[in-house]
Amino acid sequence: MTIQSLGPASEHLYQYMVASADMYYAEMEQRDILVSDDRHGHLQMWGQDTSGDPATKVGLCQVLLEYGLYCCCSRNETEARIQMEKFGEEIGHQTARYLKANPHLLGAGHPAVRAVEQVLGSLGAHTSAKITKSSARIVVTECPVENTAKCCGLTDIELAHCGMNALCRALVADISPKTILGMSPEIGPEFILSLTPA
Repeated sequence: MTIQSLGPASEHLYQYMVASADMYYAEMEQRDILVSDDRHGHLQMWGQDTSGDPATKVGLCQVLLEYGLYCCCSRNETEARIQMEKFGEEIGHQTARYLKANPHLLGAGHPAVRAVEQVLGSLGAHTSAKITKSSARIVVTECPVENTAKCCGLTDIELAHCGMNALCRALVADISPKTILGMSPEIGPEFILSLTPA
């Protein structure tokens, strides 16, 4: 899945190694993770070859799937999961830093909820939030990780979800340290996240 260029106002978040599925995991290259504001108040995150070639842009779902493949190349299942969680956490911390530097993307009132909605929106998922005085629920529908996996031939969906969970947890911890993020045990195209006070 490729995405269109968003113009020059992008910021580098992270760099990672990606294994090539069509070369039997033998060839590896580096890809940058970039972030931008689409000028309509929406966060955009994507991966791009370090050469900067716009034709190499891929969406955040594919970034997570690619890194899942990389984690599986030389690690057992437990080590791959730990590595994927570290990857998601690092992206979450860097995304929180970007959002704090661009507070218009968070709005007023519930910055942790808005931060999670921004990341999920960048994934291409649809969300709806219900906020009360003591908690918030974000219902996610049509999360495209599975469809992206089918289109790209990348099968590490569970690891991609693991990375997405770690990303969201680190994001919330940095944006609102006194908030706990809970997630549905089974994550598929539809799932629920809850944000409650610590």
